Amino acid sequence: SYGETILVESCDIHQWCKTENGYIKQFLVKETDEKNVYTSKKEEIFIYKTTSNIDEDILNEIRDGEVKYIIRDLETTNYDFNYIKLATIELAKKNIELKKAIKVEQVQKIETTKKVEVVEITEKAQEVEIIEQAEVLQQEIIEKPTQQLSNNFFLALGTHYTLFSFSQKEQDSSSRLLINDSDDDNGFGYVFSVGYKATDYLFFTLQYSRTLLDNAIVDNSLLAINYQLPNLFAKPYLGVSIGGSKLSWDDAVIDGIEESISTTSKKVAYGMQIGGEFELNDNFSFFGEYQMMMQEHKTALIAPNLDTEIIHGIQKNITLGIKYFF
Repeated sequence: SYGETILVESCDIHQWCKTENGYIKQFLVKETDEKNVYTSKKEEIFIYKTTSNIDEDILNEIRDGEVKYIIRDLETTNYDFNYIKLATIELAKKNIELKKAIKVEQVQKIETTKKVEVVEITEKAQEVEIIEQAEVLQQEIIEKPTQQLSNNFFLALGTHYTLFSFSQKEQDSSSRLLINDSDDDNGFGYVFSVGYKATDYLFFTLQYSRTLLDNAIVDNSLLAINYQLPNLFAKPYLGVSIGGSKLSWDDAVIDGIEESISTTSKKVAYGMQIGGEFELNDNFSFFGEYQMMMQEHKTALIAPNLDTEIIHGIQKNITLGIKYFF
């Protein structure tokens, strides 16, 4: 205010006087008898600060921001001499704070909008996923009866090597007539099967096989149930079988007897098998199997002074073949 006492540290040639709060124009004050003590000539004296003591963001707001246009008609800033009024500085500060507040509010609105959009998108995605899952489940229900029958039946064709154990039982102690041992206890044959895969772990087969020995033929018809481990290498399986077996002789088996003796034996056969299956594609697989069957075929050989039985007891097959699933 007018006549107010102001302490001045010094004044420069441009008539700028430095005070403890900033700078004032020298023509606005007058000296007193006391050193560095001045009094105000005006009701209002503007205080200035040099640009070197003002933050860069405030200067940018004054020079290039909205404050530049606000102060144009209010007061002289002495911008060319690097002095700026405190009032202008305060105005720039408030404007910067207002901008920050507006920016924060805008960011918050954007984030809120994004969160709402994310929630809506998530909800829509969940709805779509639920619908898709329902459609898939419905399709599975529709296709399930077909899938249960699809590729569960199979045909199998293979060849096997046989070891057939046999023994001889003589009722007469005389040894003048001897059994001709040219009949081998091994042979080859083929096997044909029809099967059904009930589950991933269980399958059934109806099997017919023929084994060719030197002087005899063995025909087997078996029903088998097998337990399989589908998730292991080679899909190993173990099973049991039961059925019927027929052994047919097609030549004489005793030296020195002219007439041909043809004897047929029919017995119940039962046993077990173990094997593995290698999947080639959706329809074909290769399999290997070891099978052992109990049969007890007895062949009676009747001749003068001789009563002899040949007993074929255990048949062991090693089979290799291929399966076709449909």
